[in-house]
Amino acid sequence: MPAGGCGPLQISGSGQTFVVTMPIRAVMRAKDVGGILNETATANARVRAVVRLNLASDWSLRGKVDIAYDWTREPGIDILGQRVEFTSKADAKLRGVVGKLEQTLSREISQVTFRPQIARAWRQAFTALRLNKDNPTVWMRITPQELHYGGYQVAGRRLVLNLGMKAITETFIGERPEDPASTPLPPVKPLKQNAGAMEFYIPVVADYAQLEPVILEALTKRSAQPFDVPGFGAVRAQFEKVVMYGTDGGRIAVGLTFTATALDNPDKVSNGTIWLTGLPLNPANTQQVNFTDIRVSGLTDDKGANLLLKLANAPGLSQTIADALGQNFTKDYNSLMEKIGRAIDEQREGRMLIRARIDNVRTGSLAASGRGLYLQVWGTGTASIQLLGT
Repeated sequence: MPAGGCGPLQISGSGQTFVVTMPIRAVMRAKDVGGILNETATANARVRAVVRLNLASDWSLRGKVDIAYDWTREPGIDILGQRVEFTSKADAKLRGVVGKLEQTLSREISQVTFRPQIARAWRQAFTALRLNKDNPTVWMRITPQELHYGGYQVAGRRLVLNLGMKAITETFIGERPEDPASTPLPPVKPLKQNAGAMEFYIPVVADYAQLEPVILEALTKRSAQPFDVPGFGAVRAQFEKVVMYGTDGGRIAVGLTFTATALDNPDKVSNGTIWLTGLPLNPANTQQVNFTDIRVSGLTDDKGANLLLKLANAPGLSQTIADALGQNFTKDYNSLMEKIGRAIDEQREGRMLIRARIDNVRTGSLAASGRGLYLQVWGTGTASIQLLGT
């Protein structure tokens, strides 16, 4: 087989294997001993290389190549009506070609590297993602720790690496935090669980200034019906102003300016500002608010003080405040979850396309601060990162 040639390569694949197919055309010459007969025959073979890849600890590519071939047209000539085949001699020659081809493919694969692309993705993963735009502005800062490799998938001519990243996430409220300092690309570690698990923490924040009109509206609506006040009977209240702020021990103070009139004794009219302090509590995994351990801490008008104090301690008043807070947190919670879901559904940071989905959410306890009330929210989900333009 002193002559021949190769046709165009065809590359395909699926699952864990690349398949390289190459047609070969061989030219065979037959001569008789005396040099009287000189015949040339052609033959066609198809070489099929199956390539399986792996990554070394330094992210360099390694490959195992298995090559086989078959004749699509076996070599031979017709002499005096007899078919003379040269397949066995051609096989010997072709096996030598195949052996050299295996070595060449293995060498070429080892020269291909994903390290620059992976290192670039690793550096870009040190970033901060905005989970909520306002009320409040919430950021999640990501500090990668490890990068894990869990194999690859071949789809046609495309190779997709399955990588998992272990990272520290921090939640920030307000201004965007600085990106964490990046570290060099770490060695490959095997992926021992499904990639993409994500955890996050977000507080649902209600400023006191935003809660004041909510409570005033609820009290005004409630005042359409009289309050049952021990010792005074039915009492009509007209609420004028609500002021809130955080105080010691995780409590909140609510200042209520109102006028109270005893319906059985219209001359019993009281006007002033009562200050209530209470501890906001909520059952686990709910936005329901209970206003407990209520104390009257101040009175700004002594006129009719007894009626004001009695009304301030009436269950209907504190329950109305608690219900208003609960309705507000339920609305804010649902709105925040919807906004966060949209924010992380698909987000582009530089050359990274980040897709995420929230699968499960749980809520913690209410906490009062100087700025407002916080409802702690934890979530789990899945996330994927795609490096663009490589």
